[in-house]
Amino acid sequence: MGVFAKAEYENVSKKMEDGDYIILLSDGVLDTAPENDQEAYFRNVICALEMNNPNEMADAILKQAIENNHGEIVDDMTVLVTGVWIK
Repeated sequence: MGVFAKAEYENVSKKMEDGDYIILLSDGVLDTAPENDQEAYFRNVICALEMNNPNEMADAILKQAIENNHGEIVDDMTVLVTGVWIK
């Protein structure tokens, strides 16, 4: 957001619960989606993940994005995953 003088953003509040994840994908990752609805495509990729380790999840999402792009990285591709554990 620091690149634009007047970035547009949406302020959203969500209640996080134990075991939830926050996942951020850069546009370089989203742009590899083979479908028009990039967010829906990656939502399905994320929901199909069978691991719960944030590092492994980020690696799997990034690997899928690179595979979608025929093994090429043409833009920055950033995936951040953090887990929420409430004690």
